[in-house]
Amino acid sequence: MPQPHEYLAILRCQTWNVWPEKAGIEHRRFHIDYGASTALPARLIVLSYVNRSAPERYLKEETQIGLLVWDGETRGLHRVRDTVLKAPEDEVELAWQHRNAQRGEVDICINFRFDGELPPPLFDALRATASAIMSLVNLQIEDYLIPAAPFQVRKVLPDGGSSMESAILLAVRARHVLTKETLDSTLSNIASVLLDSPYGEKLRVALELYAAHLNEQQVRVRFLLLVIALETLAKSTTKHQAAVDLLGRWQRELDSELQKHVSSSEEFRSLEALSRELVFRAEDSVRSQVRKLFANLDGVDAAESNDLQHRALRVYDKRSTLVHDGHLPTDELFTLEVEARELLEKVFARAIAQRQNVSPT
Repeated sequence: MPQPHEYLAILRCQTWNVWPEKAGIEHRRFHIDYGASTALPARLIVLSYVNRSAPERYLKEETQIGLLVWDGETRGLHRVRDTVLKAPEDEVELAWQHRNAQRGEVDICINFRFDGELPPPLFDALRATASAIMSLVNLQIEDYLIPAAPFQVRKVLPDGGSSMESAILLAVRARHVLTKETLDSTLSNIASVLLDSPYGEKLRVALELYAAHLNEQQVRVRFLLLVIALETLAKSTTKHQAAVDLLGRWQRELDSELQKHVSSSEEFRSLEALSRELVFRAEDSVRSQVRKLFANLDGVDAAESNDLQHRALRVYDKRSTLVHDGHLPTDELFTLEVEARELLEKVFARAIAQRQNVSPT
């Protein structure tokens, strides 16, 4: 029976504090939960190397010690999110350069054994865990660790060598040749949209979130950024008048009940909190507001509008699952990310089209 392979997951970080040099801190009672029936036993290891020659200076000071990791550069290639792009006619060489630790860097490592190749849910759980450890280290010792290289996993080979795995994908996209006239028109549209859009200043916030997702490598973070952008664009709306009238009657009854209690009593405070909740309840839920974002989308017929609303609700409900339960299958997350991006880009496209259809004054 074949023996499980040994793996070492690595997140290399740049430090702010001065760490003990050439130290290894290990915690053996560690587990990785990746959705399987049982969690994966592992060892948590933090490796420090040598400090900066001057703590206040952040220079690239190479060393000959430390694990070899991919430096994160895709030289001669164009990377968006976790994907390298190429045109159909391109012939590209995917060659990653590796380096030792630089001064002032530490490695957060997770060592484990696994039978076979790593499934995507496990890789995603390892990356999320390493990021969580980095954040908790910062909180515990008041450091400001930041990633200095992409998260990656080293597979230990039988001959003592190793192979590296990262989450970089390859995608084929057409490359367009732009003209000055195209760019002139584009900048004019951009200026018009930013000056006067149906979403006001919310549009800038949503575009900033969209821009942030282009440089984010973790799919769960990209997905949340896109859904938050949709929430940003959604408009506050009130429930149907029948519901608002009923809330009004409850509010009057509640006000009458409040007068029966002393303001310092627990009864009064509880009723006062309920009163504020009634005011809040007059507005549609964020979920409903996201749906209505597509119900009232300009230039979209009824059939397409219904389809967009259904997709928006699904995406928002999955966002709630991720936020409240803390987990969605990795394969599903990639699909949801595409869905959320398409929905958001649809709203952006209609906002741009609206401004293009407005005659200049």
